[in-house]
Amino acid sequence: MKKITALMLSSAMMLSLAACGGSASTETVSSEAASSEAVSTEEAASADAAAVTTVNAGKLTMSTNAAFPPYEMTTDTGDFEGIDIEVAGAIAKKLGAHKALVMHGPNVKAAGIVDPCVEALKADGIECVIYDKIEIESPMHSIEEAAALGRKEGTDICIAIGGGSCMDTAKVARMLITNPGTCRDYTTAIGTELYKNPGIPLVCIPTTSGTGSEVTFTAVMHDVENQRKISTRDRDKLVPDYAILDPAVTVTLPPEMTGATGLDAMAHAIEGFLKPEAHCYSDPLCIQAMKMVYFNLKNAYDHPDDLEARDNMLLAANIAMGGMADVGVQIGHGIGQALGAYTHAPHGVTCAWALPYVIEHLYDVEAPKVRQIADAFELGLPAEATAEEVRDAVVNAIEQLSADVHLPMPKDLGFTMEKDYDNFVKFVLREQRLIQMSRKHVSDDDVRRYMTDLMTREH
Repeated sequence: MKKITALMLSSAMMLSLAACGGSASTETVSSEAASSEAVSTEEAASADAAAVTTVNAGKLTMSTNAAFPPYEMTTDTGDFEGIDIEVAGAIAKKLGAHKALVMHGPNVKAAGIVDPCVEALKADGIECVIYDKIEIESPMHSIEEAAALGRKEGTDICIAIGGGSCMDTAKVARMLITNPGTCRDYTTAIGTELYKNPGIPLVCIPTTSGTGSEVTFTAVMHDVENQRKISTRDRDKLVPDYAILDPAVTVTLPPEMTGATGLDAMAHAIEGFLKPEAHCYSDPLCIQAMKMVYFNLKNAYDHPDDLEARDNMLLAANIAMGGMADVGVQIGHGIGQALGAYTHAPHGVTCAWALPYVIEHLYDVEAPKVRQIADAFELGLPAEATAEEVRDAVVNAIEQLSADVHLPMPKDLGFTMEKDYDNFVKFVLREQRLIQMSRKHVSDDDVRRYMTDLMTREH
């Protein structure tokens, strides 16, 4: 059931929101701005609400309208309160939890998002154990440290408040609380679905709009010792039990992270769409996700308080993962993960670096789909445009969006041809598993050409 939920999550979530309390079932709890298509009278809304069974077979079903109290509001001190915040406590209570491992990083704490959640949990009689040492890119030592804390304190639920690194750290840590060994015992290099015991329940509250980690059965870990990114997978046990999507908790995201995570969502959508395994279910979700990112990311970057843009970006990230959950990523993430391990730049940044090359490398074998991307971006190309013209238009559109959100390039971060080129090539070439997951072989010369271009690009 959880596998199906992970794949159907985006569609189910949208149905739930459209119903405004209707019967659509999902394990995602989401809030969004008021809709013009909302129920026109209080009587109709009450009738719909009366027909809802909120708890059925151990599943909480909830829809909210985030525009009004008491569902969501801001206190005089700028903190958030209301049902969207308190629902984490309600879920924990429903699951019979007594002690929560609350995981977050320092920036999320400073933004005022953590304290209201902790207070809501305490109000429901749930003791909180705080792990606030989340590190970028989910290093293994951080995951194991969090798991050790959870085991020592006897926590029986995990709540992750943050971006992809936080959620991936929490996904693995909650498994290590109930399973023996270390991160290295559960990598895809060994196999998949290796966890014998279920982890403690996990609630994810994403504060970024890009990774979609709140609905996936994969977590990416940083092997610092070997400077590599390593994945762990389990279709049944790694998927979070609940996700709460609320645009209000993303408004404090720094602009550079808004841009990077949004481009990560675009990379997920495009790479999944161009994957050989793509199918009739994944394609429409990927197209929808890339459209939502293309037309909302700049607004979210330029106007952080634009809740409509923020909401669309959260949904885009979620939908992108729903679209490519069972088809996976390819060239771009192979390059991105290798460069991330070397540069320690955010995952979204390094995947965005590689995204133009995905189009350039595959346009000739994926010409009809590249044309669909151009149409999704509404680039206005004539029907008689050549494959090369379509390619160039799509690449230019992606690069312009990257420039609009001030995506840093390697040279901006201090990496140079003279010092780092050979290492860049070496790191990318060893990621053959992901790089070759495409319809067209990537040669060593291709990698060197891409890296040469990347090291000299302004945007």
